[in-house]
Amino acid sequence: MKILNNCTLRKTNSARTKGFKSSNISKAILACLLVAFQLLAIFVPVGGAVEAEDGGVSLVIGDMPDVLPKGEVFEVDVTIHNNSGSKITYAELNISQIDGLAPVNSDWKILADSEIQNREQYNFPVRLVYNGGQDSISLAISCGYNLEGDVERKYSVNKKFVFFKDDGSDYTPPTNTAKFAPNIKVKSDVKMPIFNAGQDVVLSLPIVNDSLYEAINRYSD
Repeated sequence: MKILNNCTLRKTNSARTKGFKSSNISKAILACLLVAFQLLAIFVPVGGAVEAEDGGVSLVIGDMPDVLPKGEVFEVDVTIHNNSGSKITYAELNISQIDGLAPVNSDWKILADSEIQNREQYNFPVRLVYNGGQDSISLAISCGYNLEGDVERKYSVNKKFVFFKDDGSDYTPPTNTAKFAPNIKVKSDVKMPIFNAGQDVVLSLPIVNDSLYEAINRYSD
């Protein structure tokens, strides 16, 4: 009986040891998965399209309205994201002077009024007025900044915007019909009649319109 009890005890201890090892392995795997998830969360970009990046510092230009009346004041969000690992001690935006736009209550250069810590962002509200010049405007912005203990850096980003002039009346921007390309074709199996040399013949060609729009003859009287 004593030998049997000893054997039973050894088996029980062995099972506990295996369970303990299995528990430790599960905890280790869970910890690795948690670290991997945290790293993934750090490197996945959140929102917005990065227009340019330099050494972990990225610049994002927001959208502008499609239709602008002459004299309309509008705002564009320009954001600097600092993921350089260092503090940005100085930052400036330089907007290229172009016909059709003018800054409001500011110069073509806008300075950040505070430092930008690592993993933080700074928003420049750029206010411009449209003077009714060109229909197509390319907004060019250069970003200059200083990292703590580093020399000055500078890089540029361009974003093109297309404006539609508004004379004050109701106006809707034209629909982009590129994806609705016309598909007008002559029906198949059209047979040519037999006619003699020099003879005038009137041919009727049935046409099929497979596009999503009505076909209009712009050259009819």
